[in-house]
Amino acid sequence: MKKYTQSAKKSENKQNWWVVDAEGQVLGRLATTIAARLRGKHNPAFTPHVDTGDAVVVINAGKIVLTGKKLQKKIYYRHSGYIGGLTEITAEKLLEKRPEDLIRHAVKGMLPKTSWAGSFLKNLKFMRAIPIRIRPRRPRLWQTKLSAVFKPATIEEFNGQSEHFLRYRQKKIRHRQDMADTGQRSDYG
Repeated sequence: MKKYTQSAKKSENKQNWWVVDAEGQVLGRLATTIAARLRGKHNPAFTPHVDTGDAVVVINAGKIVLTGKKLQKKIYYRHSGYIGGLTEITAEKLLEKRPEDLIRHAVKGMLPKTSWAGSFLKNLKFMRAIPIRIRPRRPRLWQTKLSAVFKPATIEEFNGQSEHFLRYRQKKIRHRQDMADTGQRSDYG
């Protein structure tokens, strides 16, 4: 009897879509479950060098919970690349302005630090409700020990828009109005 390890192939992997309700969930615990699902660790055919992960859609990102005094004391840094371009923001302000960035940053830290991390993060989406374009993929329920983090989406929830898409549309409309006020032609996307 021959013994060998079977390696998964990308063509054999059927990517599922999961909906995560972040309301009342602790940030780190939620991020670990999302990272494992994105990477494909739940899959019996998991292979480290093949993307066997699923796509995850997070809703209610603004209702995430941080324990202790992390809201006031945890600071996120970013740098523009210019001298003196270090910007810092507390978790509390980031939760108010861009709650999806708070979750994305936590999940990114739990993914491998390789070229795969970018492709895994592309499968992480943040939405108020499930948009029409992913309706045929039928997001599914995933029960965890942390209560029901992942929940199924109903057809009624498919009528929302992505927060990123809404911000883009608002920016585009403002730009066109500014161009119309100055009499210039708008070439904005």
